Amino acid sequence: NFEEDPICRKAFDEMIRLLAIENRWKDIIEKTANIQEAVKYYIVTPDSQYRLGKAKLMLGDEDGALDEWIKCIQKDSTQEYTIQYIAAELGKWKGNNFIHQLPVSELSLFIPAINQADKEAIFRSRPEL
Repeated sequence: NFEEDPICRKAFDEMIRLLAIENRWKDIIEKTANIQEAVKYYIVTPDSQYRLGKAKLMLGDEDGALDEWIKCIQKDSTQEYTIQYIAAELGKWKGNNFIHQLPVSELSLFIPAINQADKEAIFRSRPEL
């Protein structure tokens, strides 16, 4: 049972980490796609999902990358450092103000990764908040 097998999760996570270090983006997408949907939730950790999003971005699938990252940060198990990695990637890719312009439902997911000065700027520039 994958849900109770941390070794499988750790092994998959480590494989994806190593593929990312080697810039083997296509392999990351293929390895993740080959996992059955029924167990993908348990095997693909937030860190692996972050790397899957980056793989999609590096291969030109910008919408797929953003979708993957939003799903990643919606998980309760996603650590703050992973959200910060995603925010940094979005800043490099779309510009530092991209996150500030997201719909409120998505922007709120990034709050842990936004520094105090940027939070204040967001609230000043978006009266609906």
